[in-house]
Amino acid sequence: MEVRKVQEMGGGTLLVSLPKAWARANKIAKGSSVTIDVKGEDFLAIYPFQKDEDVKDVQIQYDSTSSKSITNQITGAYLLGFDIVKVWSKNKIEYSDRESITKIVKQLSGLETIEEDEASITLQFIIRPAALDPSKMFRRMHVISKNMIEDGLTALRDHDERLASLIVDRDEEMNRLYFLLVRIIRSASQDPKLAADYKLNSIDCLDYRVAANILEAIGDDAVDLAESVSHLMKHPLTSKQSEMLKNLVVLICSSQEKAVEVFLSKRTEGVVEVIRYFNEIETLLKNVEVEFLLRLSEELSTFSRFLSSIRKISKAHIDITDLVSPAYPMVK
Repeated sequence: MEVRKVQEMGGGTLLVSLPKAWARANKIAKGSSVTIDVKGEDFLAIYPFQKDEDVKDVQIQYDSTSSKSITNQITGAYLLGFDIVKVWSKNKIEYSDRESITKIVKQLSGLETIEEDEASITLQFIIRPAALDPSKMFRRMHVISKNMIEDGLTALRDHDERLASLIVDRDEEMNRLYFLLVRIIRSASQDPKLAADYKLNSIDCLDYRVAANILEAIGDDAVDLAESVSHLMKHPLTSKQSEMLKNLVVLICSSQEKAVEVFLSKRTEGVVEVIRYFNEIETLLKNVEVEFLLRLSEELSTFSRFLSSIRKISKAHIDITDLVSPAYPMVK
């Protein structure tokens, strides 16, 4: 942190010089404009001036011999924050590849096809970043993944095949939210004004990126859980086993609720509760293993996957809180 003296010009105008290194890094020179944003009574934020109409665009050349890379390049351009992505070809873009491009566009929130002919497709990101809220998107990812886990365990308890089948569909919404959150967090890490609008600093941006990845992985684990459940639910459960699953639902959902609360609030006192949930879940899983194993002996590998999915989800909750305060030293 630097301390600079304020100078006064005639007429009472106050001046303070800009750090030379910062000015050079942001290409600020004599005659350049900067944006000054008043952030309360005792805080100003200064940004390099950017016109609202400035957009980032990229062109991707289509090659039918390596068409599989096109969707990866579009996804990469989206995550890197490009506003306009134009796919062009010297010849005609094959119909099958157009279908692949259409499919990937549907998976990327805010990206729409605005122009198309036989040799090109132009895509544009139509959502204003300032209209988005990273914390709300993160919480939405949490709610979806938590419901996926709850429904998977409930489906096993109630022998509800339809409930288990719906879990996979919700993973697509998780992926859409994840890609969008990564895009705006990455944009905020490069744009101080946008980061200030989101009330995030550079460390917050990094933490959000990691935490979003953890939630996305929880969604994948919930899908694995649902697939295991689909095989296990053909075996009838005892009342004791049903009660165990009911308790497991309460513990795993409460654990994730608390982990997300700790992350968003940065209140470290909640870390102890997440660790307590982790230990209680592990104890219950050991009892579940003993109680279920005899009845599911012919489904041993599937049951092992089931337990593994739950344990990975529980550990992921520790990973989330670990971004706020180190938790692993206190985990058994």
